[in-house]
Amino acid sequence: MEPENRDSHGHRNNKTQNKKMKTLKTLTIAIAVSGLVSVTNLQASLAIDGDQFLAQSWGQRFRESDAGNFNRLEVFKVSGSDIEAPGFFNFSSGAWSTSGNAGSAQATGPTLTDVEFDIKWQDPKVTTVIDFYAWDGVTLRDSARGTWDAQTVVKYGWSFVNIPDGSLHTTPVPEPTTMIAGALLLLPFGASMLRTLRKNRAA
Repeated sequence: MEPENRDSHGHRNNKTQNKKMKTLKTLTIAIAVSGLVSVTNLQASLAIDGDQFLAQSWGQRFRESDAGNFNRLEVFKVSGSDIEAPGFFNFSSGAWSTSGNAGSAQATGPTLTDVEFDIKWQDPKVTTVIDFYAWDGVTLRDSARGTWDAQTVVKYGWSFVNIPDGSLHTTPVPEPTTMIAGALLLLPFGASMLRTLRKNRAA
């Protein structure tokens, strides 16, 4: 049995106990957050597929592949031309539900590993920067920052780089199974904290 830690006046010193509880709380929060969104090591897999084309404004066909399974795609305007709603068009495979506005667009569909699609914008004469994401449920499978150089209106006028750290536009809503798994992970820490509190009251 560990000796009681008391101060110079004979009072119990709770600093050590408080430090332990703070450490448990921090660890619990970290586990809860990590259970909500899973981010893997990413290598941008988005690629253009053919020439730009005129729609009501203009568009580009893309291909997403080599990123593993995905079932949700997102694109966000960083700067430049507005997106032509709903943003995503003409998927090569599967039935996809699309929604969007001038600043962002989303498409959800079947779980795939390879698909082609169009994205459309309002003004081809404006240099445009976008952030693209491919999700598998709550796991981020792919991300890329694409730049359309309006001064290079030729095939392969796009360039792609990794999205800068701290620039993630959206956090997906956790699926019910993920929330349950997170809650189960927290049970041992909750029980440990309860035992600690009961021990303090009994002392």
